[in-house]
Order: sequence, then structure tokens, then C-alpha cells
Amino acid sequence: MGTKLHASTKSESLDTFLVHLITLFENAFPERICSYYLGGSTSDGTAVGHDRSSNSSDVDLFIIFRGTTTEAEEALFQYLIAECQASSPVQIDAHAYSEDVLLQKLRPDAAQTSFLSALIQVAGVLVYGKDMRADLPPVQFSHYVLDVIESGVFHLSIPRQREGITYPLMTPLVFPLTYPDPAGEFYGYDTILARPGTPRGTRVLVALTTWIATFILSLETGRYVGQKSQSMRLCKEYLPHDKRVQLVVTIYDLCKDAWRYALPDSKEDRKQLRGLCRETLALENEYLRLTRDYIFSQLQHGEVSEKRQAIRILQSVAYQDDEMRAAVNSWQDLERA
Repeated sequence: MGTKLHASTKSESLDTFLVHLITLFENAFPERICSYYLGGSTSDGTAVGHDRSSNSSDVDLFIIFRGTTTEAEEALFQYLIAECQASSPVQIDAHAYSEDVLLQKLRPDAAQTSFLSALIQVAGVLVYGKDMRADLPPVQFSHYVLDVIESGVFHLSIPRQREGITYPLMTPLVFPLTYPDPAGEFYGYDTILARPGTPRGTRVLVALTTWIATFILSLETGRYVGQKSQSMRLCKEYLPHDKRVQLVVTIYDLCKDAWRYALPDSKEDRKQLRGLCRETLALENEYLRLTRDYIFSQLQHGEVSEKRQAIRILQSVAYQDDEMRAAVNSWQDLERA
């Protein structure tokens, strides 16, 4: 019996490719995969572009293995994904996760699982397999916020990394930040994750500012989100007068919806984009100031897993103040004891 998707992406070519990918994985890992979820803009119909260009949206696919994955399975998964990416009509961003980790039967402090669990519960679209949402434990808010912080720090680093895109960062961000490229027309925020020579665009700018708004939304309202569009909708609804998030909403509406992630052509639009990029640095530093306070609070009062995640974040962003250094040293002394 052929593979049949539980939900369509509204793109015939993408549906066909997903059927091919799922069939491949079901054959490679018989009875081992529990669920396939779509996240991001493909899951809610807000994707930009329908090809592999640098300014098209990725297809975010989360593949949940039953039980716990082995090293051999993880290696084979990475190999197959690389093969699929070469033939995909769109950019594929696929990740494998362990059911035991998501259900907190193993490694409850595993990186980024709180955000993934929240994404599945509030915004994921099941395209194949078992719907496991009812089985997922409630997401602890502090873990979710720390996951959002890590994603934000990573995206702030993209225009600034010179050694390659890694996390934890090879070279930590140092607070306060400076512009990625002070001499650039758009201050370096028009960088993209693509091959050298491809046209610059605003996908990274939209991503990094949206993570900032998502963090502010979580602090101000206590709400979970799983998509950029959902974050922007809730920011408009609950924080209509917050100048920080309204800057992000403007960037999102123009750069994604109006300009489709590409740099605009007209002189007036480019001037407007340059102005938005000029304001982005202050937003980034406000974000790092807020994250500093949250991380410091977790080092003081958080659970062990939260303190360890806070320390991991501090491998990628350096705060120079004595109070933070003392909190880190105090935790490290406890770990060594």
C-alpha cells in the first residue's frame, strides 16, 4: 500500500517529494519511526518561494523515532537527508529526534527539546505516522524560554560568524554587540545561509528579529509559539504598543510578505530597509540585556538542568560584568564539588 500524507502542503511537487522521502525512511528504518511533523511556514501556508533559491522558505521537517536512536541510525539518517536534499525541489531542513527524549523518559535536559515539544503541540502539522501530541508532557516554561534564547543567540551570530555556522559558537558574541558590517548598505544584516555568490536577502534578518520578539512575547505574556507567523500574530494582538516588537513586525511584514525575502529594488524601499537595519542593533542589544537578566536569575534560582543550559548559553555569549562572572564561578564550584 502506498504512502499517503495525512495533510497536504498545498504544493503538488512538495507533496510528491515528501511521499518519496517518507517512503525512503520507512524502508530504511522499518517500524522505527513514530511521526513526521511539518513546522515553520510550510505548515501554515506562509512559505515564501517554492524552489531552492536562497530567498525561499525552508521546509522544516521533524522526524520522531520510537524509543531511543542509536549512533548508527543517526549516521544513516544524516546520510539519507543529504541525499534527499540534493534532489529536493525546495530547501529541506530535517531533524531526527528520539521519542524517549520528547516524552522525558531519557535526558530531560536535552538541547532544544522544550521548544520542539511546544512547536509540535501548538503549531506542528502531522504529515505521516502517529499523532503523539496527547502523549507529550507539559512544556516547562523556563526550559522553553531558554530554548528560545539559544535559538536567538545562534541567529544573532549568523551575520557575525567567520569560522562557519556552529553552536555553541566557536567565537562567542560579546555584549554589547556592534553592527556585523558597519560599512555595508544594510549593516551586514543582508547575509544569507547559502553558497558564495548567491544573491543577498533578508531571511536571516527576519529570523533573528523574530526570535527576539518571540522571547519578549514569552516574558510579557507567558505564551508559547511554534512559528514566525504565530509569533507575529500574537505580538500584534497582545503587544500592540511595544516599540521593540513592532519594529520586528514591520521587518516581518515588509521583508517577508512584501519583498519576499529579496532585497528591494527601488531607492525608497532600500532606504527604508537600511533604516530598519540601523534600528536592529539596538534591538539585539536590548535582547541580550534581557537574556542576561533571565540567565542570571536561572543561575541563582533555577533547577540543575536550567543552570546547565544557562552555562551552555554563556559559552556563546559573553557578558563582562562581575555579577555574572561571580554567578558562573559559584555554579562551576558546585559542579566540581
